[in-house]
Amino acid sequence: DTIVDIGLEGSIPKGYVPNDQRRMDAYRRIGEADAFDQIDTAVRDLEAAYGTLPRSVARLVELAEIRLASALVGVRSLFVKDRDVILRTTAPGSLQQALDGAEGSVRMIAPDGAGGTVEATEGAEVEIYYRPPKSSLKPESLATVLRRRLRSQAENELASLITEPAGPPADV
Repeated sequence: DTIVDIGLEGSIPKGYVPNDQRRMDAYRRIGEADAFDQIDTAVRDLEAAYGTLPRSVARLVELAEIRLASALVGVRSLFVKDRDVILRTTAPGSLQQALDGAEGSVRMIAPDGAGGTVEATEGAEVEIYYRPPKSSLKPESLATVLRRRLRSQAENELASLITEPAGPPADV
């Protein structure tokens, strides 16, 4: 499971979902989602039953989307250390595409003997250091940037899997 630690927490307050069982079910649905449409459905269901999401629930959803998107693009962990966001991945090419054009700097630290190019490190665990501008390092701003970039990359990769030809037809 992908670990995300960017200094934010989310929760579903009892005042929003008073029933303990339903609140635990909502946590489960959001936390165990393995597709964006499952998270989106959980959000629609919560809003239909209880109204607009409070900020703490929206944060929980945002963190779930970051976790899912990170996992889908090969990120094993994502955390903040000093001014850097450190992403550990076995798919640096995918992550590099997600961060391409992001404000700030991106650099890769390859394991010894892995080369140092994205192509040479594919499959080996590497660390990508993303240093956003100081204004984007606040947890809420960082979550917005990461969610948008990682989810977009994950959705693009999923779409390309669906639209790629299956290969030549099998002989019958």
